[in-house]
Parts: sequence; structure tokens; C-alpha cells
Amino acid sequence: MYKQGSTVARLRTAMIVASVAIVSAALPASAQYKQLPMEPLHESGQSVTPSYEGWWQSANGTYNLMFGYFNRNTKEVVSVPVGPNNKVEPGPVDQGQPTSFVPRRQWGVFTVTLPKTTTPDQKFTWTIIANGITMSVPGSIKPGWNIDPMTEAGIGNTPPTIAFEEKGPSIAGPKAIIAQRTATVGTPLELTVYAADDAKSTRPAPPPGAGRGGRGGAPAAAAAATPPDAGGAAPAAAAPDADAQLLTAAVAAGIDADTIAQFMNRAAITLTWQKFRGPGDVKFANASPRVTPVPNGDFPAKKAFVGKATTTATFSEPGDYILRLIANDSSGPGGGGFLCCWTNGEVNVSVK
Repeated sequence: MYKQGSTVARLRTAMIVASVAIVSAALPASAQYKQLPMEPLHESGQSVTPSYEGWWQSANGTYNLMFGYFNRNTKEVVSVPVGPNNKVEPGPVDQGQPTSFVPRRQWGVFTVTLPKTTTPDQKFTWTIIANGITMSVPGSIKPGWNIDPMTEAGIGNTPPTIAFEEKGPSIAGPKAIIAQRTATVGTPLELTVYAADDAKSTRPAPPPGAGRGGRGGAPAAAAAATPPDAGGAAPAAAAPDADAQLLTAAVAAGIDADTIAQFMNRAAITLTWQKFRGPGDVKFANASPRVTPVPNGDFPAKKAFVGKATTTATFSEPGDYILRLIANDSSGPGGGGFLCCWTNGEVNVSVK
């Protein structure tokens, strides 16, 4: 049986490990800029550090290099157009990288697909010049960088499955599914997402009906699917006072309560919308809409948890935009630092 104290200790350890992973992953990316170890955080004016997350091979033999970034600003959304200040080399300057960089660490933002003939000695570099500071990171298919973003080896956890149409194409994993939409300046564009997850987790299941629905309570089917612990007994739900201790620890660590609630919920799917590219501002009615469970649902896939979420996006200027959707399961952003399991989606919007 899970013990209250051990649950709290494990989550506290996970918070520390994740925080260290975020910082350590961002620091080696460039030798051209060194932040002082005790330098305070800044709201604006700081660099954007590209991060190479690793590579995996597709069934057809091609290779995928995955990149993320760390915007060191706490408030400034940095815009860097594709070109000499935002480029991937060698090859075309535009290889699908973002031009709008939201604050702090963003995992597995885009992938670069390479041919089967690529060799480990070839290097591919992403360079970002933001606020006058140049940061670069090299990527390669050297064995030490091999990852599996589609399966977590310990318990077989897999990324959520998402679709933008109830019976339309769906995808799981960091290679984004792409949808097309049209919109008018000043008129909200409705964005609906269908999401499903296997609800696999090493954490105890919450009691039925508890938590935050798509960002909280697991359906009974998901609870029944909880794997037994090493002793063969089904893990018990975390006690209410354990939750209170976790929230207190989260505040002390500077982590918000919503993050902990999502971390505690083994069946959660958390959606996050971001502007990825575009000439103007994008205002989401809710950038993290709640995923409402759909009992006995099987779209976009028949899994332990199935749900849907809707929000709107309003555009300030005409032009071509790309909106990014991140679907995280209970392992959290970046898979809790283990690079599995989340799913990317992109919506290309032509705004008149």
C-alpha cells in the first residue's frame, strides 16, 4: 500500500529533480552567454536558449531531432522571425521552428526530420539571437542522445492521443498533427480538441469524482486499470491531508497548486494553447481549457480516459498564424523531465 509520507516525499523529490533538469538542460546550449549563478530572474531583456532534447528513428528509417527552448524572461514573450536571427543549419533556414517564444522552459516544441542516410557525425544547429544575445545548440544522432518519446520504459506509459475533429485524423507524440482554419480579425475562433489517454502512472489513483475532471478526477474505468504495487495490492488513494501537505510544499518550492493537482492525477490530460507564429497578438479565452470527460467515449481513441475541451482564439491583425497545442498526461511538462509522454498539435489559421 502507498504510504502518505512516501507519496509526499516522492513528489517533493520529483519537484527538485524536475527543477534541476530544467536548469541543467538549458545551460550548456551556448558558450557565448553565461548567466551569473545567483543572478535574479528578469521580467524582460534576457536571452532565449535553444535546447536539443534528443532523437528517435521512425519506422520508415528517417530520423527526428527534437528541440525545445528556455526563455529566461518571466514575462516577456520574445518574437524572433525566421531568418538570420532564428535559423537551423544546414538546410533550409525555416525548418518549422517557432517565432514566438513564451516565458520559461518549453519542451519538445518542434522536430526536424532527417533522411535515412544521416550519420552520427553530422551536426545540425539551431541559433536564436534574442535581445541581442546569441544562443546556439547543436543536435546529432549520436547514440547518447537517443530517446523514446512514444513509450516510457518503466510502466509503458504513452502520450495522449489528440484530434481536432471528432472522427478526424489523430496523433500521439511530439510530431504535431496539423489542422487548417480561417478566421476574421476581432472575431473569436472556436478551437475544439478531442483527447484520450491510457491513464498509466506510478502514482495512486484519486477517488472517483475527485479532482479536476480532465485536469482532475479519473473515471472509474481508469481507477480500475491501476497497476498493482510490488506486493500485489492495489495502491490506495492519497489522503486529503497528504494533498494539503503537497500544496504547502508546492508553495514553498514556488510551484503553483494547479501543477501539483495535475501531477497528483493519474488520469489527467492538461491542454495548453500558445501562439507559435503570427504577425499580431492572439488572445485565448482560456489558454488551458478543462478537458471534460466523455463517458464511454472512443474518439479520438478508446482509452482509459476520453474527453474534449473547447476554447476560442481572437486575432488582433490579419495574416497567417500557427497556434501550438500541448497535451500533457499526468507525467507533466516534458514528461517530468524524462521526455515522454506528451503530444503536440498545430492549427494553421488564415486571418482576414
